[in-house]
Amino acid sequence: MPLPIEPLALDAWPITVDAVGYLKNLTDADSSISLPVGGYQIALVSSSTDGAFVKLGGTAAPPSTGSHADGAWLMPGVTYSLFVQTAADLHGIMVAGSATGKLRITKVR
Repeated sequence: MPLPIEPLALDAWPITVDAVGYLKNLTDADSSISLPVGGYQIALVSSSTDGAFVKLGGTAAPPSTGSHADGAWLMPGVTYSLFVQTAADLHGIMVAGSATGKLRITKVR
């Protein structure tokens, strides 16, 4: 399925009066937040250097060594683009045991 907007355009999309901010606390247990269709900038804020693992539309479970899992890694302090083409729950889990973090999510389009 084609992306609704060029990724580089979303990365440079300005914050306008239509922007919406979301905040989701993460722990070492899967949790989720509902997101409507749109283009987002997401960033993880955490002191854990192991980061978090997220999955759109299903439980987030990071892969074990030598295997794979559906989803994406988020590292603290890095901003990522996210496209939600059908309203869905964004699931997230911190990778390190007892770690906590916050997902800062901005709907820019």
